[in-house]
Amino acid sequence: MIDVNFKEVIALLNKGYSLADIAGLTSEHLEALYALAYQYYQVGSYTEAKNIFSALCLYDCHEIKFFMGLGASLQALGEYQKAADTYSVACTLSGLVDTKSMYFAAICLLKINKKDEAIAALEAIAHMGQEHNAQDEQYKLKALNLLSVIKG
Repeated sequence: MIDVNFKEVIALLNKGYSLADIAGLTSEHLEALYALAYQYYQVGSYTEAKNIFSALCLYDCHEIKFFMGLGASLQALGEYQKAADTYSVACTLSGLVDTKSMYFAAICLLKINKKDEAIAALEAIAHMGQEHNAQDEQYKLKALNLLSVIKG
């Protein structure tokens, strides 16, 4: 662990260091925490998963899968607005390319009756994704199908 004071922490963050770097956590530590959070999620311990994913998002705020895990945990706990916001962060981190995160954000928005925002998110998916990416194509199709149901 790097021994620093608050001003030094800010200076290091401004230089591109993550909190994980400053705390001395390696990528192996973060992956182990991610695996633990994922296991908690898989067995339905969503609060524990949420807590670990939240810490991971703080330690490395550039890792999309940490935000996706946090979003999924929040969604499972019924915290739909927070989940939609978290999925939106994941989408933004992807450079507005990740169709999966936008799709799940739309699902959460529908759960809290934000139909117009959900429609906008679903419509945006058509312009996202990577060419010839099967997962992106799958979520584009899901979005189109959901849009047709919503718009009736």
